[in-house]
Amino acid sequence: MSAVLPLGAPLLALAALAGPLRVAVLPVENLTGRVLDGAPIERAWRGALAASGMEVLDDPTRGALMDRHRVRYVGGVSPDLATAFREEAQVQAVMITSVERWIEHAPPVLSLHARLVSTEADEEGGSLRVAVLPFTNRTDRRRGGDLVAAHFVAALAGRPGIRVVEPGIVREVLLKLRVIPEGGIPYAQAELLRETLGADLVLMGEVLDYSDADVDGPPPIVDFTVQALDAAHRRVAWSAFSHSTGTDGVWFFERGRLRTAHALAAAMARSAVEALLTAKGKP
Repeated sequence: MSAVLPLGAPLLALAALAGPLRVAVLPVENLTGRVLDGAPIERAWRGALAASGMEVLDDPTRGALMDRHRVRYVGGVSPDLATAFREEAQVQAVMITSVERWIEHAPPVLSLHARLVSTEADEEGGSLRVAVLPFTNRTDRRRGGDLVAAHFVAALAGRPGIRVVEPGIVREVLLKLRVIPEGGIPYAQAELLRETLGADLVLMGEVLDYSDADVDGPPPIVDFTVQALDAAHRRVAWSAFSHSTGTDGVWFFERGRLRTAHALAAAMARSAVEALLTAKGKP
């Protein structure tokens, strides 16, 4: 599971406002590649948020608002949707959940990405702003590029001095500019993205393998390339190639074995981000 990510205005500042933080829980985004009933996960989030003292927007109000604005994509929050939640429902943050894998039979498996996104404008300056584009998927795993990009968003968000552009905003800008990051984008388009998104770095890459493991089967395998474009200076600021299996860190008795592609990709993204920030002088 990804960490809860404060994207947009800092949520700690929002929490200082009078009264409880009001949150809307979006329907679950299904990245499993099969039919999925996300209702139990949504209910679990609503219960957990309410138990922590937050006020959760009721489903009928949330559904009516999304219908009015013809919202179909639930994997991110666009500026227009954030404004609608803030002004029409007095919502201060939106919970987004993307389910990567869910196996209900024994042994059960649940892999998901979740982030809490502020509906307020991001006014924090002095930070390195990073936009993560959807990775190009060269695998048989449906939405493999989106999965690896999500791991990089999770690895970057919450780092001191780093601000991650909300993926919903990135998606909207790509659609409006008709930019398809298939196998890379020209510097001219990268510079346009940088200016539109206000990003100092644009992260992109390709996923070459994203194979999950079955019980007593081969270990998971994740294989990707990634590069950070510094469009302002028209150069590749950093690049890396990562390949790993779930048994790379095993020394004895299965200790250190990673049993899902989700856990493996998360560890690889964290390692890559450490290298990127070290190269940028932000360890």
